[in-house]
Amino acid sequence: MALLVTGRASLPDSSPFSRGLAWGRRIASNGMVATAGEAEVEVAAVGLGPHPWIAHLAFAALVMLLVVGGAYHEPWFDEAQSWLIARDATPWTMVSHLMHYEGTPGLWHLLLWGLQRFGYPYRGFWLISSTLAAAGSWVILYRSPFPLWMRLGLIFSYFQAYQFAVVARSYALDALLFPLVAAAWPSRVKRPVSYALLLALLANTNAYAFLLSGLLALELAWSARDLLWRRDARTWAAALIYAVCAIAAVLQAWPAPDLNFNGASPPLKPVGAVLLFAQAFIDRVDIFAMAAPTTPSLLGGVVLTIFVIAPIGLLCARARLAALLWGGILAFLAFSALEYGKLWHSGVIFLYVVALAWMAWPARKRLPRLERGWLDGALALLLVSSVSSTALAFATDIRLPYSSSAATAALVKQLRADNPRAKVAALGFTAFNIQPSFQANVFANSYGGASKPGYIDWSSRQTLSPWPKLPELAAVLARKPDMVLMSAILNGPAFVSAAKAKGYCVTQTVTGDLIWKSYVSDHDPITVLRPCRTLAVSSHGAS
Repeated sequence: MALLVTGRASLPDSSPFSRGLAWGRRIASNGMVATAGEAEVEVAAVGLGPHPWIAHLAFAALVMLLVVGGAYHEPWFDEAQSWLIARDATPWTMVSHLMHYEGTPGLWHLLLWGLQRFGYPYRGFWLISSTLAAAGSWVILYRSPFPLWMRLGLIFSYFQAYQFAVVARSYALDALLFPLVAAAWPSRVKRPVSYALLLALLANTNAYAFLLSGLLALELAWSARDLLWRRDARTWAAALIYAVCAIAAVLQAWPAPDLNFNGASPPLKPVGAVLLFAQAFIDRVDIFAMAAPTTPSLLGGVVLTIFVIAPIGLLCARARLAALLWGGILAFLAFSALEYGKLWHSGVIFLYVVALAWMAWPARKRLPRLERGWLDGALALLLVSSVSSTALAFATDIRLPYSSSAATAALVKQLRADNPRAKVAALGFTAFNIQPSFQANVFANSYGGASKPGYIDWSSRQTLSPWPKLPELAAVLARKPDMVLMSAILNGPAFVSAAKAKGYCVTQTVTGDLIWKSYVSDHDPITVLRPCRTLAVSSHGAS
């Protein structure tokens, strides 16, 4: 049963979570805030009902699921890259130089840098993102105004429970920060500094979150415009905090003029941006299928996504948040179409829309009955689709290697055990996913074979190109390495033929399968090349 409250939680005092909820109440306890129309806004808090153990059990199940999934997950290249940057660079080098080539602010990398200085191991990398996402799920489960069935669906939704939890990327910060922003929303004018700090952190996670946090910051400025006009110290401090951190994010992530990132994340154009947006909600008609969706299924997913977004739009309009909703969607579509977009970027707009629905939820009771039914049905459809994607993603990640990193690193370790002076070369950036498995750079053709750094450099001035051509293959093989790791991004047959002409043969292809929802979105194997004469000698010795 939903209760309108201003300061009391609906959990019994004897609940083991009551102390933690006291902190949440301090964030979102204010029931009257200034808005654009100076209207009163009720803060709805929904209890756990007569069976709170359901929520407790669900959260425990989520934690266990993350432990199992994390134990099976092999980090892909971009996960390894952020770890290597944090390991081998100073904080100043990260924020003043490297982030220009990574296309993101450095908050995630700074977090990893701090944890590594306390000896945190790479094998537990998944636990960092899982902890952040689980903390966000805790906020959703125990602080959001949604009915219990919806909260349970949200904590097991695809981005919250898998993509931003098991896969260790900076978006794990969004999985915590968006729920915290929504929880702090009712008291944003009364407590602007803490709210602005959350927005400032959000702006420093990734480019999409930067744009969306900017909209929320503008809304805060509008809602608190009278306080700004009266020169209220706390409100101006909040504005200053956000402005400084937002400028810092721009200065870090602004692309360097010599960025060599061609082909990695091209602009999607309008149709691609719309399809990416649908990936955030319902991406296909056959939501339980294990194979990649067909074009008709994708187009049907766009229609279903519109069916889901439309009643959320009605809810936000009733709560006077329509500008935030449609402005955020437009910003997402424009950035994806004009700059770049990957499948997992869609999760940011999912979290944003969920946060806006949270903020607008008290207005649900003012919707006409038909619109309320549409909203509830659309959200139920969304969560069924998303939770099924979570289950299928975990099953696929356990069954298939997400990355070739672990098996490839084992081959290199065996080579070095047999010959400590063996030289290994890399062709293509995804070969660098093995680097965190070693204390120092293992590639003889990266940074002249120096022990550090181990990360890929996206500068066009570097001699090792992330996108090598056949002449670079010839140059690498001319140095007679004992092993070459070749990325799947290369033209396999042409490179294999050219390598064989230079006396190098394929010894093994190590598989890696990037998982998206229920299917493998990209195959990313590593092709291992060794001198053909070495193989002939080994074969003769074995016979």
